Amino acid sequence: MIGQLLDEQLALQLFGVCAAILVILYWLKPRALRVIVPSLSLWRQHLGKRRNPRWRERLALLLQLIAAALILRALVAPPDQDPAPVVDASTPVVAVVDGSGSMRATGRLQAAADAARALDGGLVLAGEQVRFLATPDGKDLERGLAQLAAGTGQVDLAAAVAAVRAQGHRPVVLSDRDVQGLEAVGPATQDVAVEAITATTGTGLPPKLQVAVRVTHHGQHTRTVNMALSAEDTPLARQRLSLDPGETATARFTLDPQDGRWLSARLVDHTDDLPDNDASFALMPSVREARVELVTPGNRFLAQVLAAMPGVEVRTSGPGAWRLPRVPVDLVIFDRCGPIRPLALPSVYVDPPDGLGPWPVGPPVVDPVFQRWDYSHPILQGVSLRHLTVEEARPLQVDDDTRVLAATAEGPVVAVRDALPRQLVIGFDLTRSDLPLSVAFPQLVYNMLLWARSDAVGADPDRPRTTSEGVPLVGAKGPVVRSLTAKGRWEPPAGLSHLTDLPAGVYEVESQGATTLWALMWDPQEHGRTDAGQGLPSLAQSQTPTEPEAPKAPERPWWLLLALGVLFIEFPVVPR
Repeated sequence: MIGQLLDEQLALQLFGVCAAILVILYWLKPRALRVIVPSLSLWRQHLGKRRNPRWRERLALLLQLIAAALILRALVAPPDQDPAPVVDASTPVVAVVDGSGSMRATGRLQAAADAARALDGGLVLAGEQVRFLATPDGKDLERGLAQLAAGTGQVDLAAAVAAVRAQGHRPVVLSDRDVQGLEAVGPATQDVAVEAITATTGTGLPPKLQVAVRVTHHGQHTRTVNMALSAEDTPLARQRLSLDPGETATARFTLDPQDGRWLSARLVDHTDDLPDNDASFALMPSVREARVELVTPGNRFLAQVLAAMPGVEVRTSGPGAWRLPRVPVDLVIFDRCGPIRPLALPSVYVDPPDGLGPWPVGPPVVDPVFQRWDYSHPILQGVSLRHLTVEEARPLQVDDDTRVLAATAEGPVVAVRDALPRQLVIGFDLTRSDLPLSVAFPQLVYNMLLWARSDAVGADPDRPRTTSEGVPLVGAKGPVVRSLTAKGRWEPPAGLSHLTDLPAGVYEVESQGATTLWALMWDPQEHGRTDAGQGLPSLAQSQTPTEPEAPKAPERPWWLLLALGVLFIEFPVVPR
């Protein structure tokens, strides 16, 4: 037939040609002539009923294009389909056992093994790779059943089923989930899981460690569990949780910075049908003390306030002796001095000499009167300076991207730039004011540290990866993988991108002298499979031979009928 001579690509090309011809004919079609008459009186009653024929012409073009598309669609050959194998009672049966993490629950693999014995055929394990454990004749079935083992993450059951069908066998899937219409096998389970643990650094001095642990009860009946939080092997906290069936609870902790590289949350004094997800792990975020460089000819007020703040490391030096530090610094305070070259660090300038600060300064103003304060900025939050007395101040000539925090009639006196690198200028000498003697001074210095430090406490750790994703090995040469939470050491072969089928935990990848830490958590897709079926009753239905599908009627007449219908509308209805 002619329809079998066209494929989709050729049909699209022909439609493009037809569409171009139809559009060209549309534009070349003669239009109605315009005639000028001396009077419209004779035509007035017909002019009200006259309609613009343009929309009808465009509708006709659209219908022609649709008709061409439908005709070409009817001529497209149906896609080649592999004939479905005829499955009858003589087709060898192969049991495909799900090797995903949820099958590690108590009784799941045993139920799958019992079902495979009832089938008395071949055996395939769908794990990280498809493994053929027994031939369809059933002679080595027991030896194959002894090799059944579940992994830690998800598996590709569809690939295993396709591999069995490619050999002309009939697959029967044994899984704890509904796969291709088959009932799940294995007993129901009682499972409480530590699904995730997250650790972040909070603001403040000293910085705090914010930890959240999510625990879910997958099962029936209310249960009470004890959850313990640890930094490596050091216990940190413990919380008792009472969970209803299906309930998720989040335990939150605020802790001081801890020594250690990772955190773990475990259910203690607890047993259930899936103990592998009773623990979760996360890398410890980088938390360090605030570092401040104080450059001053002498200012005991600033020095004493900074020394009294917890979680702050201060290094004081004179203007001529200060050098750019090599360690990370959160804030540099220049008191009545300034750097020769601009710094790429958050800086505070107190009464800077002209030319050594971010902005030029004007002539001094004696006994200035402050007329405006911007208390909405984080630096002035909780600070009251309405009665501040200053002997002398110098106005600042600020830029457009600068925010003024305090001003007198002569101009801005305190200004801030929040863009990186952050800069704050105080246009008067602290020692010639009553600011250091007020209760607002410690709060002001504290706010300056938080403003400069912002969220730059340390880099956030990489998110925990799932057991299905595994430990990445991209770029590693001759890597060695060690488990830091359980005994284990692996030397993956060259060219392997990921090391999978590892239990949840913390792993160290060593390559060419460099080490990288990775945290693995239990795969979220493997939680909550608690209502598995009974197994054997459903297999009786799956063993019923399936009849070959009747050939489908060709769809070509329907496309041709639609094309004829469109042409019928276009020719007699739409006037030419």
